[in-house]
Amino acid sequence: MKNKSSLFRILIITYFTFSISLITPQNTSAFPKTLNDWGIPDWKGKRNIFSTLEERSAKVPGKETRFKIYQVEKVSVGVYTINGKAYAVTADFDNKEPLDLAVMDFSGKGLFEEISPGSSFQAPTWALGVGGTIADKDLKFGELAKQAKKLNPYKNPDAVIILLEAYKDKPLIDNQDYFNQLGLAYQNKKRTLEAISMYQRGLALNPNHPNLNFNLGVSHTFNADYGAAIKQFKLYKKLKPKSSRTEKWISYIQDQVN
Repeated sequence: MKNKSSLFRILIITYFTFSISLITPQNTSAFPKTLNDWGIPDWKGKRNIFSTLEERSAKVPGKETRFKIYQVEKVSVGVYTINGKAYAVTADFDNKEPLDLAVMDFSGKGLFEEISPGSSFQAPTWALGVGGTIADKDLKFGELAKQAKKLNPYKNPDAVIILLEAYKDKPLIDNQDYFNQLGLAYQNKKRTLEAISMYQRGLALNPNHPNLNFNLGVSHTFNADYGAAIKQFKLYKKLKPKSSRTEKWISYIQDQVN
């Protein structure tokens, strides 16, 4: 009887282990599927809800990369294309953060594999040429910052991170707004230390940037570094003496310290 009971437990454990392995996303995502198989609604013929974003290709002759967001019934679909051919697609099925699904066509054959929503990714080689990245000399960080602002790092931080993060370690970044937009996206994903790093890099270009000063103060506050936060809020107030944006934050810090 004891042997039968033990065998029964083994069978039950084996059954549930096998069942879980069948439904685990990591296992299913290992097999490339079509967008239809992923359940992505057809956005073709739909009007995108943002104006077409600027070219962000590697200037490879004849190749142009675009990112558009479409609203299809109750699903927001973000589509990266190369000459009209999709290579990466994100989907938000309930219009809430974070994104529900992000898939990429690594081979260029129309078969997509799941990637971690909100993670950065580079366009595959087939889309943007060798390396799949934008050449340093062709990067226009001001334009990237404008695109990020249109996407809105408060409402769509995942999309902003996808747009900007791949280039954050480039040595030639000369635009403070680039760092500000990426920092805001990080902070809205509760990636506070990364946000602080971006704001600090932006301020290294020019220490007098009120938005960076304010946002760095906010991130320092979330990180409980109140002395550093107060310093940034004072710098902001010096640049924007008529603004009252810092008052509630300073009041909060005083409550925490006392």
